[in-house]
Amino acid sequence: MNGKKKGLNAFDTMKMLTSLKKEKEWLNEINSQSLQHSLVELDKAFRSFFKHNSDYPSFRSGKSNQYFIIPANFRTKENKLILPKFVDGIPFRDKSGIPEEIKQVVITKDVERYYASVFYESDETP
Repeated sequence: MNGKKKGLNAFDTMKMLTSLKKEKEWLNEINSQSLQHSLVELDKAFRSFFKHNSDYPSFRSGKSNQYFIIPANFRTKENKLILPKFVDGIPFRDKSGIPEEIKQVVITKDVERYYASVFYESDETP
C-alpha cells in the first residue's frame, strides 16, 4: 500500500445498510432506492470535502427544505402517482400530461402539505 487509509465509499455503506435494516426495523418502512440515493449524495459530499472543494458535510436543518428523492420504481396510472411503499398511489391533478418515462420524483414538505415534483425528459422545447 502507499500509506493512505482507505475510507468508506457509497458502495461500502450500501452493503452496511443491508445489515443495518435487520437491526433497525423502521428502515424497512423507507424506500431502499431513496436510502441508497442519500448514501451516494453523502459520498459525493465527502469526496468534495477531501478534495478541498467544500466545507465538512453537515446535516440539513429541520427548518430548511424538507424533501426526499425517489430515484426509481414509480409510474403513473389513472391520475395517480404509484410510488414504492404507497401501493394505492397518490392522486394528482394532471395539468400537463405526465409522460410514462419519469426520471425521478422529489417529495417536498411545505408547512403541512406534501408536493411531488416529477422529472422527465422531453424532446419538446419550451
